[in-house]
Amino acid sequence: MAILEMPGTEQEQIHYNIPHLPVRLETRELSAGRPDAPHRHEDLEILQVQKGSVRLETRKQNVLLQPGDVFVICTQQVHTLSCGTAKSARIFSLHTNLLSLIDNHAVNISLLYPVFFDAAVEGCLFPASSAEFDELRSLFTRLSEFETDRPLAWPLELSGLLQLLLAGICRSVLPARQNGIPGDEVQILESMVSYISRFYAEKIRLTDIAAAGKVGRSKCCQIFKSYLNLSPIDFLNSYRLSVSRDLLITTPFKVSVIAASCGFSHQSYYTRIFREKYGCTPNAYRVQNTEESPNF
Repeated sequence: MAILEMPGTEQEQIHYNIPHLPVRLETRELSAGRPDAPHRHEDLEILQVQKGSVRLETRKQNVLLQPGDVFVICTQQVHTLSCGTAKSARIFSLHTNLLSLIDNHAVNISLLYPVFFDAAVEGCLFPASSAEFDELRSLFTRLSEFETDRPLAWPLELSGLLQLLLAGICRSVLPARQNGIPGDEVQILESMVSYISRFYAEKIRLTDIAAAGKVGRSKCCQIFKSYLNLSPIDFLNSYRLSVSRDLLITTPFKVSVIAASCGFSHQSYYTRIFREKYGCTPNAYRVQNTEESPNF
């Protein structure tokens, strides 16, 4: 039976372990009788079963994954993993923050949002039994090798292969979702998101975001809610937090300086919403991710 109610579901914080990329690679073992606690995170998660079988449960799905199967878990989807029919199982997983990885708003809006950010879509399976997805699984297998095999300039290759994988997933999924965002609303949304990306460090009001799309405030809110499942201001704060998170682990600037540079006029407010989203303070996030990131 798929998970329907998950009281106390945790927002999991992902600690990246790839230098200068919002990516975490991890192989881990699952044991019978010790399932993961139900959790969710803003990062896209892609996993592949390497040994045994794994039961993946979401609010609507209950899937038994076999060796070689790849499953894509969309952002903010509640899920849990447990050992399947054997006493143990092994999985390789990749987590990435898509908005930090792909800094192109036209691509994000036309491709990534409809596939990976749709609140109604929990994920998609690419079974090992289907030859149709051989290329996608091969790309993911190569990505898994970077956990231990790191030739010269490997982060560039990893980034390129990951984008090829995302493109392949989009090609597989998009034809079934052709009734997505109307063309005119794509342009409106792109204009508003582009405005946020250019001026996020300044004081922005809802009226400013709506004006960037040449629509009224109610239409602005309707477009953001329909297609991004966020209010315009929530998206603005999420964008600011994402930028600040990158700055925390790639620059030596003080937290107060980073908060101000990302448009937060009060550090206390910044710290509060950062903790709400990522489960720790900005300082703690910096320490954890700096310690876990390996050298080239």
